[in-house]
Amino acid sequence: MLLFALAFGQDVSVRESLATGSSATAVYGGSFTGSGWRIDDSNSRQYWDFGTQLARGQVSVVIDDVTLTNLTGDNNHMIELFDEGGHWDSNRAINLRVYGSDNSADHGQAKLKCWDEVTYAEERAAMFDWDGAAHTFTIAWGEGYCALYRDGSELLYLEAAGMDMRVGTLWLPLNNWEAGYSAPIGALYSDLQLVGWTGTEPADDGTVVDDGDPSTVLPVEDVTTAAWEPASVFSDAEDLTIELDGSDVVAVAYLSFDLSAYSGTVTSAQLQLTARDATSADGDGGHVYAVADTIWSEDSLTWNSRPALGAYLGSFGALTPAQAATIDVSAGTVAGGRVAFAIVAAGGNSTHLSSKEDGDGSQAPLLDVEVSAEEPPEETGDDDDPGNDGDPGDPSGRDTASNSPRPGAPGEAAVIDEMGCACNSTARLPAQLALALALLVATRRR
Repeated sequence: MLLFALAFGQDVSVRESLATGSSATAVYGGSFTGSGWRIDDSNSRQYWDFGTQLARGQVSVVIDDVTLTNLTGDNNHMIELFDEGGHWDSNRAINLRVYGSDNSADHGQAKLKCWDEVTYAEERAAMFDWDGAAHTFTIAWGEGYCALYRDGSELLYLEAAGMDMRVGTLWLPLNNWEAGYSAPIGALYSDLQLVGWTGTEPADDGTVVDDGDPSTVLPVEDVTTAAWEPASVFSDAEDLTIELDGSDVVAVAYLSFDLSAYSGTVTSAQLQLTARDATSADGDGGHVYAVADTIWSEDSLTWNSRPALGAYLGSFGALTPAQAATIDVSAGTVAGGRVAFAIVAAGGNSTHLSSKEDGDGSQAPLLDVEVSAEEPPEETGDDDDPGNDGDPGDPSGRDTASNSPRPGAPGEAAVIDEMGCACNSTARLPAQLALALALLVATRRR
């Protein structure tokens, strides 16, 4: 169900499966199918009124059953964010739109639009592979930018200096209820997640310094996803299982830590994992990867909805029961928001790690963080075109050549399995995770 909470430093947090109902401000039509909310006709829509203005944030939703056939009309308005005025009264908006069959030259092409009272920005992506499969679409916004991601890969990025992107309402979708707008009838929306802050990204005031004494952070989310029960949720499990079946990855553990109380540069981040105190807990160790998507919840994450893996960070070897391992994850840790990691088995003997729910929590995963107020050095290289980092490759993140784990050097993208468990070589970790993908990307671009 919908949750508005001042949790983990967020001013607004929305997490909702849309499977059996919605606590949106208003729901008009559509049907809840047990797997998500389906658009039944041209009037099916729902919206959330946050009751406040969010200056930065990120909204993510899985959209399924979309093909060129049901992308009709001129503009299909898939995700819409407006200020408190709703739509026609709005002076600010962020939209994901897809051209329909009435625009035959651009049929299926996605468009990201952002504007405030004085600034307007628009970008299009040649994306015609609407295959009817489920894809996760994410819009991130902040001071002077907004960005679109599909399945964790950046698709479009808009930068406009001085743009005021405060939004107060979310619409899924915005269709023929507004004259001239379309939406794909039959599309299924599920796994809605949103986090947002009312204030813009705070400047570093130098109050957090590296005094040589690491701070220990417990996970806010930890969960296992398993291929043998792809739609099941193991939210309160004491066991974080990682497992291979031959060369196939069949169980992956995910961890999320909240670093919103920290500012400055992370000089060191050490992840501690402990095998469960049982004879069957030993295993062949594992590999640790960064995860760019940090707004998932252990209460809803499944194998089918698991986020893609990003850069390889490090590995640990075989463990005996109750033995701890420490992995340097500094390359994937940034202060100012949530950071997430995935653990993938390194061999055929599965490993069982303690979750934060295991026993008294004394063997829970830990992240030891050291932070300095100094700014990181400026990145080198040509970044004149922030929306083009080379060949986009396969945006699904699937590696069709191999389905076995292949760790690389820290910072190199993972290649894991043909089931979409990891990003391909185009995946990259944004440079600042004050907010999942959003705030990181903005800082990197600047």
